[in-house]
Amino acid sequence: INAEYMGMSFLQKGMSLQHPYIGIHMATLSPELTKSLTTMGLPLQNIKDMRQGVLVLKVLDKSPASQCGMKKGDVIVEVDGQKIANTEALLSFLDRVKCGHQTHISFRRGKEVQRVRISIGDATTQADVALQ
Repeated sequence: INAEYMGMSFLQKGMSLQHPYIGIHMATLSPELTKSLTTMGLPLQNIKDMRQGVLVLKVLDKSPASQCGMKKGDVIVEVDGQKIANTEALLSFLDRVKCGHQTHISFRRGKEVQRVRISIGDATTQADVALQ
């Protein structure tokens, strides 16, 4: 089934589309990325000994990630009890849940891992707010 066709079908029926999100710009942690981080101003002590996870490059204002205290430079390592090795794993999780889903997310900041509660947001709602 073509996703674009499904989206058009929803809109024609007056239904809204929802797109679960947490409100971050991200990258899969890798040795290549670690080498290039010095130019981005991210604290290397957060990630220099890590081999996998999702690096938070930016946290959007008023997003679920900002509301739970996530910051640029954090490394997401687990969501809803599932290890997160890369961006594909995080996006796959978001594809399986609905907006409003409450879960826990674990991220590393410095040498500590923080586990916080997060409510999955709706990117379409966030986009509507940004346009106003």
